[in-house]
Amino acid sequence: MSKKQASKLMIIVSIIVVFAIFSAASLYVLFSMRGKISQLSISYDDMRWIKDLNTDVYRIRLIYNRFAMSADTGIKITNADRTTAMKILDSLFSKYEINIKEKCMSGKDLYCDLLDQIVGFTRSAYVAFSLNDQAMKATFSQNVKSITGISDLTAELNNCEDDKFKTERKILILNMRITIIVFIIFIVGICFSIWRLVVIIIKYDKIMLGKIRAEQAKARAEEEAAQILIEKNEMEKERLIAEQIQNALLPSEDMQCDGLEISGIVMSAEKVGGDFYNIVEIDGTYYFIIGDVSGHGITAALTQFIAQGAIYTAIKSLPTKDRIPKKILEKSNNIIQKSIKGMGKSNFITIVIFAAWNNQEKCTYAGSHTPCILYKKKENKFYDIKCDDGRTGMWLGILDEKQYSEYVENTCREREFLFKPGDILFGYTDGIIEARHKTTGEMYDTAKLNYTFINSVNNNQTPDEIKQSFIDSLVEYDVDDDVTLLIIEKK
Repeated sequence: MSKKQASKLMIIVSIIVVFAIFSAASLYVLFSMRGKISQLSISYDDMRWIKDLNTDVYRIRLIYNRFAMSADTGIKITNADRTTAMKILDSLFSKYEINIKEKCMSGKDLYCDLLDQIVGFTRSAYVAFSLNDQAMKATFSQNVKSITGISDLTAELNNCEDDKFKTERKILILNMRITIIVFIIFIVGICFSIWRLVVIIIKYDKIMLGKIRAEQAKARAEEEAAQILIEKNEMEKERLIAEQIQNALLPSEDMQCDGLEISGIVMSAEKVGGDFYNIVEIDGTYYFIIGDVSGHGITAALTQFIAQGAIYTAIKSLPTKDRIPKKILEKSNNIIQKSIKGMGKSNFITIVIFAAWNNQEKCTYAGSHTPCILYKKKENKFYDIKCDDGRTGMWLGILDEKQYSEYVENTCREREFLFKPGDILFGYTDGIIEARHKTTGEMYDTAKLNYTFINSVNNNQTPDEIKQSFIDSLVEYDVDDDVTLLIIEKK
């Protein structure tokens, strides 16, 4: 956790603690108000008691006034009036005689004295009713002024108690509201602070989880990189072995062929590729082979190894009368097609085979490949050797044994030409004509190929010099496919 995050965390924790303390204090204040609520309840009881007292004193006052006024007006008091008044006074006397004890015991002297006077007036009135009318009226007349004063006093006390209760109630309600609001504010503050704390913790967890995942991803990447490096080293070793095999299969530069001067080269787009050329001699017959496996790299290289082995085996194993180009291709296809299928690949091979007899000028060929060029010295002309029209052969590795045999039997026809001293045969693969200029992007194409060959021949260059002319012409081009050149001059 960073220092900034730690500081935020400490601040929020401190705020939570402060809010918790104030919330607890507010809660304590709220609970402490229970005493005030009890006191307010007592005040309410006192207020109700004073109100009842005021009502009762007013009833006594009415009795005094009525009987006092009868002395002045001469109104006769009936026994029924006396009986009713005596019942009221009797009930009030019993009620307030008990209240005197309660109020005196509670320490309220004012109420105690007041009640004492009221009980006294009640007793006097009750006794007065047992006297004759003249004595009763005199008693009521003497005390009516005093009972009026007590009535006014109880009314005033009633108003005071009512105002006191209302004021205390308002103050208590206000304090409770303020305390509750403060408590709610602090609770909300605590909740908000806890939420912020949770957000910071979750954010920190996400950051830590991200770091862990990043470290795991880095570890996996390093592991994958190490594995890729190991695989790359293994592939490099395989390529090196394939390159060594490929170079070993190429004809040696110092190979001597009677009456022929030969120069060839294979330039792979990668360290190994599918292009190849070969020269096989048996019983005075030379077989010039140039081929191109689809694709490039290890798979193409393995396919061309198989192809060269199959072709060499076919030439060596066929009877002399059947050692002709189309029969060699037929036998080779049977081996190549099964091998490619066994590897689970879909490669195919474009190839042309020339057969030249040492003691003859005739040269036959068969196959399906890019056209070759023949220079006739005596005529000083250049001819295309067509081998891409489907009549001289088919790509190897596509048709099975039965299909290819039917094709050879029904369609494939060998072609021939005279190969005389001074004549030059030039074969190539399509990698050279598909190269593109580094600046303009234009393809090398057959026009430039023909120009380079014709110009080299016109300058009387040897096969090696012709090969070098082509190599020099490719310097300004990007080559993405394998390139093979084969130049043969008959002496």
